[in-house]
Amino acid sequence: MSKIMPGGWNILSTPEKLTKELEAGFEEATKEIIGVSYSPLYIAAKQVVAGMNYIIICKSISSTLEPFESLAAVKLYEDVQHNCKVVSIVDILGSLK
Repeated sequence: MSKIMPGGWNILSTPEKLTKELEAGFEEATKEIIGVSYSPLYIAAKQVVAGMNYIIICKSISSTLEPFESLAAVKLYEDVQHNCKVVSIVDILGSLK
């Protein structure tokens, strides 16, 4: 396990599962998103800031008549009070076309 340097991204060589607390924060942060749902699979990277940034790899499913599944990288910010918000979302499979 490598050390996390403040400000630097730590790409995890072994992906980590989300803690129950972080998973609850993720659910709260993504509940207002319309048109697609995200199910977190694992944490791929971490960055220490005034709190913590996470890159979370998720399964995404569109809310359409014929649902479309994909993978997404969700950048999630968790402040020091453990409040979470989505910073950005990148559709991994869609970006490979």
